[in-house]
Amino acid sequence: MLPASPLRRTCAGLVDRQTSLKGSKAQITNIGMVDGDSIECDFQRIRVRVRLYGIDAPELRQPGGAESAENLNSMVWGSGALMMEVMGHDRCGRLIGLLYPARSNRNNSLNLRMARDGHAYAYTRFGGAELGINSAEQDAQSARRGIWRSARAGGERPWEYRNRSRKPDASMSTAMVIIVLLVVVALLAFLGVEALEYLPQLLEYVARLIG
Repeated sequence: MLPASPLRRTCAGLVDRQTSLKGSKAQITNIGMVDGDSIECDFQRIRVRVRLYGIDAPELRQPGGAESAENLNSMVWGSGALMMEVMGHDRCGRLIGLLYPARSNRNNSLNLRMARDGHAYAYTRFGGAELGINSAEQDAQSARRGIWRSARAGGERPWEYRNRSRKPDASMSTAMVIIVLLVVVALLAFLGVEALEYLPQLLEYVARLIG
């Protein structure tokens, strides 16, 4: 068995550390903004990165991304002391949190308000519908608030944007295949004429990769 990569070992360690926090609730301090649905903060004396439960805000490079981050920042600093309820964690140990003012309750969460103000999409695949986040998104869409103001209401969803951004550049992939092909052909030529009988199958395989 191959040893785990450093990244996988790091992620596993983070998950182990954060798993015990699921279901816990406490005040957060020393809050730092990341984007429209993520923050960093101190939680139970641990520095953590938090993704807001039930929503997905535009990425900073997307239209509305900076506005979304600014809106969350205003909410954070305008809400006084904030509580966080840990709803879970992702595969790299980032906490999934529900944030709400300490003087209020989870029904007045920042998560819900971000969707209601039109600065985040409902993303309730893993939970959040029970908080009314889908309804809040529908209200924002009907009132054309935030990301729903434009003619192309809503625009590209952030999860679509991330998937598209992760796709490798096609021209680069083709170039790499060609380079590998040239190396293999040179190796076959070095090994001798008999090895060249495998060249047609190799060319067919590479053609399928490119096509």
